Amino acid sequence: MSDPAPAAVLIDPQRWSRRRWEVGWLPLLVLLPLIWTAARDRLTTTTYDAANGVAGELVAGRRVGQTFVAAHAGLAAIDLQLATYARVNRGAVVLHLRRSPTSIDLRTVRVPAATLA
Repeated sequence: MSDPAPAAVLIDPQRWSRRRWEVGWLPLLVLLPLIWTAARDRLTTTTYDAANGVAGELVAGRRVGQTFVAAHAGLAAIDLQLATYARVNRGAVVLHLRRSPTSIDLRTVRVPAATLA
């Protein structure tokens, strides 16, 4: 009696091992950029939730101010939320950036109120 023919190898063990490694790391490789973005934003962005609120309607002659401490070097942006009260406003909205409330302006931005949405 002769030995039966060897069964065909359906799965190459080396290829399967490599594939299992690739599949195991794939979710991490996909999630890593998302984790990095979230961590970077968390480390470089400071929000002042306790100081946020509604200042109310801004009319001619009314000034509203807020102080903050830049917790990180390289301040790149300040978010300012405004409302138009569903009308076209006249005048300008002026933002002054200063080192302290009594110092001179580091930057001044003037925007026509009519251009705000």
